[in-house]
Amino acid sequence: MYENSNKDVLRELTQDNYRSHKTRNRLGIMAIALTTILITAVLTVGISVTTTALNYGESAPGPGSIGSIAGTMETKEQIQKLPNVVNADYIAKCSRLSLRNNEFTGMSVYLMAAEQSYYDHNYVKLEEGHFPETPQEVILSDNMVKKLGLKEPIVGNKVTLHTMIQEGKETVEKKFTFTVCGYFKNPLINIANVYDEIYTSMDFIPQYNPEIQDADQNIYVKVNDLNPLLMKTDVIQKLEGICDAVGAEGYTTKYTSTMSDMFAGIIPALLFVLFIILSGYFLIYNVFYLSVTADIRWFGMLKTLGTTARQLKKILMAQIKRLAVWGICIGVVLGYVVGDYLAPGLMAQTIYEPFYEAPNMLLIFCAGAVFSWITVYISAHRSLKIASRISPVEAAKYTPKKRKNLFTILSFALSGIMFMAASNVTLGYSVDKMIQRYNMDDMRLIHEGSMWVSNESYQPIQQKTVEEIKNLSFVKNVDVIYVGRSMEYEFYGSDGQVYYDESKVEVKLQGKLEEVARDLKESGILSEDDFNEERNSVRLKMKGLPSTRLERQIPYVDVLEGELDAEKFATGDYVLWEKREGVEKNAVHAGDSLDLTVYDGEKDSWQSKTVTVLAVVCDTDMYGTGDIGYSDLIVPVNSFQELLPSYDKMIGSVQIQTEGELTKEEAEQITAIYEKEHFTQAMVEDCFSDRGDFESQKHTMSLIGMFLASLFGIIGLSNMVNTMTSDVFSRKIELATMQSIGMTKRQLWKMLFLDSLRFSLISVAIMLPVGSTLSYFLSNSPLFTGFSLPTFFISTVLLMAAVVALCVLLTEILVRVLNKKSVVERLREIE
Repeated sequence: MYENSNKDVLRELTQDNYRSHKTRNRLGIMAIALTTILITAVLTVGISVTTTALNYGESAPGPGSIGSIAGTMETKEQIQKLPNVVNADYIAKCSRLSLRNNEFTGMSVYLMAAEQSYYDHNYVKLEEGHFPETPQEVILSDNMVKKLGLKEPIVGNKVTLHTMIQEGKETVEKKFTFTVCGYFKNPLINIANVYDEIYTSMDFIPQYNPEIQDADQNIYVKVNDLNPLLMKTDVIQKLEGICDAVGAEGYTTKYTSTMSDMFAGIIPALLFVLFIILSGYFLIYNVFYLSVTADIRWFGMLKTLGTTARQLKKILMAQIKRLAVWGICIGVVLGYVVGDYLAPGLMAQTIYEPFYEAPNMLLIFCAGAVFSWITVYISAHRSLKIASRISPVEAAKYTPKKRKNLFTILSFALSGIMFMAASNVTLGYSVDKMIQRYNMDDMRLIHEGSMWVSNESYQPIQQKTVEEIKNLSFVKNVDVIYVGRSMEYEFYGSDGQVYYDESKVEVKLQGKLEEVARDLKESGILSEDDFNEERNSVRLKMKGLPSTRLERQIPYVDVLEGELDAEKFATGDYVLWEKREGVEKNAVHAGDSLDLTVYDGEKDSWQSKTVTVLAVVCDTDMYGTGDIGYSDLIVPVNSFQELLPSYDKMIGSVQIQTEGELTKEEAEQITAIYEKEHFTQAMVEDCFSDRGDFESQKHTMSLIGMFLASLFGIIGLSNMVNTMTSDVFSRKIELATMQSIGMTKRQLWKMLFLDSLRFSLISVAIMLPVGSTLSYFLSNSPLFTGFSLPTFFISTVLLMAAVVALCVLLTEILVRVLNKKSVVERLREIE
């Protein structure tokens, strides 16, 4: 045998073979195009949904930015000139303090003056009206329209806003009446219950509050040099670089992701893409395998003429490249169109709608093409090996072997597993369980100053407010939890504004507590500012807890030492010590005696009491539901009142239990009570509001779950169809022979049905135990609400029904296709 070195002949053979297999070429292009459509559509939908969900999760002030720089308009102009800054948008608080309207009790609402570019870049899109043109005009979010009780038509309504204006060293409240010139969908939807912004003209500050016009304000920035592979973990580095470049003093950002967070988010996405590629591999491989086995004798003849294995590979690869170019070009365009249609349609039905962001078209085209070509290359490689390695003699008597279908079984099983998992974690999402997770009681008022630093002086919750709530007919019980506050601690922020520290008590450094304070300082929990050398004291967090609530804390803490004994706690002689996260040592132990000497700034006096540590606990409450988290000392209410005589001004939270499930009308009655005191420093959480929020989330989760479940189901079914079809066609001579010796069409149908059913049941045997286990563990993760047996049962029944229906339908189609030709015609194909 000799080697044929005539390149022109090889080129002509390539062209002739390509042109003579029009049906095969169409099938090849179709297979590649379908795979590419799937990959591209999944990338388009996946990236847009992920980006949109991230935008929603990051919907803090300045939702379209990576963060803000503190500065003036001059600072903004400097920032805008930096080469990596896409936009820098200036927005100013018209008052350092929030608005004082009773309607805004329980949340912080600021009057803001923003330039037009801020609106354009931060999802402030008017539903109706125009942007403010004078200081007498405002635009409102739909959340504010609801809070203020405005009726249709919204535009043209008058609203009065109680604004705090700076007059020398004093801050005075003034009322301003504005005309509503427009409204928009609130882009800060996930913090709508605690924060919002109302926008007016940039002329408001110089005209009505000129003393703050030189103060630093927020400049929200967006840059173009974030590394997409780092998933925004480099945001802080970019903001620090901008601050250094323009000499700004500080920045804020909503991004705190680490590299571990990035990998945790990207690995599932990569696994999903690999699963798509594997599915595409089966689809394309089946087409190429049937094509090569059909032409195997032609390849043998070419080898007889001197064509080498390398030349045969070249002939086939040239054809595959032509098919791939057509299939990939068609696939990426249609895949992007399909994905770009599905994604916004899906998001429009969810709470994520205002944050939808389409992926970059060029990125999708490139990624789709690369992944598709990799899939085509891997899929074709095995078929090329068959054609290039077979000898002329083997080719003359070649009969396709029954394929090993392990990978397809695993692929179909994996699709079923993912279908079951996606169905259970999303469709099984329980609103009631979410409400229980975030609410120990029906409603609670939490004083912001008891937990966080504030930009305004502490205003206590009044005892009379608690009494009025207790007297409501539908209220069953009210518990008051106190948070110790020795005095007002002030400090200056980077913007020059005075801030007020969260509630803490001063405790004398003596005995065991002195040792504990050193440990807390060493661990970074306490700073130098927490120590007062003159009074020999340290500032700690102390809560006064009713003994009746002690045992209710068991689900929210780990008891490291001792026990939560409510009877002992009620005596007033025992306390709990919370071991803070990051503290290496545990200097306090159950049974230790502590000499507590606490300072009451209101009375300017020290009170002392010796107590015993009942238990050492560690907060495990990731949802902020329990009462004793984020503290140092937890003492019974009677001891708290003894140590801090001004306890009535230290109400940290009011926990309300009602006779039945809290209704909207009942929540409004409670709200009306604390609104009367013009109280603006409370956060309000209740079951009624949470139910509405969680029902919206369930709707969103269900839509996404159905989309994912359907997608996984289609992938698995397509793999099964391809494999079973290729198996039957590889056996078509065998089946024709069996029919020639008496097998009826009915017997053929039964045989193929049982083969397909047996094949499917092997996958089912894998997917049921693995799918149920995966569903159980995923459903019990903090993101979801636990394993739902009814949802699991329904998804399993649907899956089994789909498997049986597939086997019946596929068998019917295959029998009809096989019998289109007579038995004699099919047997002649071996000649």
